Amino acid sequence: MELLSTDGETFETLGAPKLGEVIDRDRVQIIGGFLGLAKREVPAASHETLQRLKDHLPEVLQQMAAYLRSNGSEIEMDRAVALAKSHAQVRCENPEYTEEQIRREFAIVRETIFGLLGRRCFLEKDAARQFSDICEATLAETVATFVRCRVHH
Repeated sequence: MELLSTDGETFETLGAPKLGEVIDRDRVQIIGGFLGLAKREVPAASHETLQRLKDHLPEVLQQMAAYLRSNGSEIEMDRAVALAKSHAQVRCENPEYTEEQIRREFAIVRETIFGLLGRRCFLEKDAARQFSDICEATLAETVATFVRCRVHH
């Protein structure tokens, strides 16, 4: 839906399915933005190959988009959480990674997605909630799995 502001600018509001479409459509841009920022802002990432740094991100974005397009399917959420566990195990293999650095990586993904949306795009309430839900669930599982992995190594 488009809205018109008082100064004549057009704004677009996105529902969850449309946000999922945007994430699918712009996945390569999101990954590129993530790789650039992570290399600069996450100390452990600066020593990783691009392939290893990218890790499960294409699949995670695909599952995030599927979850949003489905308007919050538990099955799609479970698939995304399973990918988060695998991601944590890969990060655990690099002794330089810390919990804080993993949190920063997730923040970079969110920032990159919002950056692509731009200032003229707003999320509908349900879309914002679902986007937050999937981001928080995958982050929580990644951190929990990472911490468990570190305790056992």
